[in-house]
Amino acid sequence: MIRCAVKQDLEAVLSLYELLFSEMAALDPERLQPAKQATEFVENAITDDKFNLLVAEYKGEVKGFCFAQRQSADPYNCMVARDFAYIFDLVVSPELRGQKIGHQFIEQMKIWAKDNNLSHLELSVLAQNHQAIKFYEREGLTEITRTMGIKLD
Repeated sequence: MIRCAVKQDLEAVLSLYELLFSEMAALDPERLQPAKQATEFVENAITDDKFNLLVAEYKGEVKGFCFAQRQSADPYNCMVARDFAYIFDLVVSPELRGQKIGHQFIEQMKIWAKDNNLSHLELSVLAQNHQAIKFYEREGLTEITRTMGIKLD
């Protein structure tokens, strides 16, 4: 079951953040490291209405979450003025991956975005995260920009 997070979900969401950060660090150890998410960050995501923090509950336990924020395009002359939903994080416990929970999260975020008059749903994904890229492409998301870098010795 997908539902909005409540304060009682805090510890489960923090635990899932540790899993997410660990998996991301394994994909890009040069830039990312295992870490804990700040408790205040998640508490704010639960209570502030500019955020949407959804959780997946399975057999009474939180087994995934998806976290988005209402954002506006940068105020540059060349940018089209628009408000959009930006997904910061999406994670599902490994034992439930492949069960369409991610799809349900994306669908619920689309509904939230439309209900809030947001024009797009956007997110960033590590180039090395091929599994996530394939998932997002199956969900209809397409590449918008690409960040490039070079290590300096």
